[in-house]
Amino acid sequence: MPTQVERRAQTRAKLLKAAGGVFARRGYHEATLDEIVARASLSKGALYHHFASKEDLFLALLADHLDRGLGEAAAAGPRAHEHFVARLERDPRWAPLFFEFVAWAGRDPKRRAALRERFILPARERTRELLGEDADDELATAANALVNGLLLERLFDPGGVPDDLVTRALDALVSR
Repeated sequence: MPTQVERRAQTRAKLLKAAGGVFARRGYHEATLDEIVARASLSKGALYHHFASKEDLFLALLADHLDRGLGEAAAAGPRAHEHFVARLERDPRWAPLFFEFVAWAGRDPKRRAALRERFILPARERTRELLGEDADDELATAANALVNGLLLERLFDPGGVPDDLVTRALDALVSR
């Protein structure tokens, strides 16, 4: 019999999985909490126990996705960025969702601050750690901006951004 902590973690994971599917299919604006709880076979009370709002759920989904991806990349050693980029490529629903939310959050100072605190700053720190002891916040910021920009380019022109371009660009940036 799972403990209460394990059951809560399972419920949270079910909600995140359901939210990922709904957000990917319908986009942030069209997704509803009713559809997410129905897909997870849970109640709205369960959702609100873990997440304060649709925005909070989406931020948690982005953070969870990033945490798992960077955790796997860290285990990959010196070629971690290749692993991270390959993971993003394997799940093409994440780039459009990320950019959709960034655009939406960018119009509102409160949402922009929430995105910065829950995603941008932690991502920068994790990237700095992945780049190694010589990396500083500026290099991590540049690396993240490079990856985000190339993913955006690839979203609109998949054939114009070769599979290995992110890796080659990061290698060039890091070896400067």
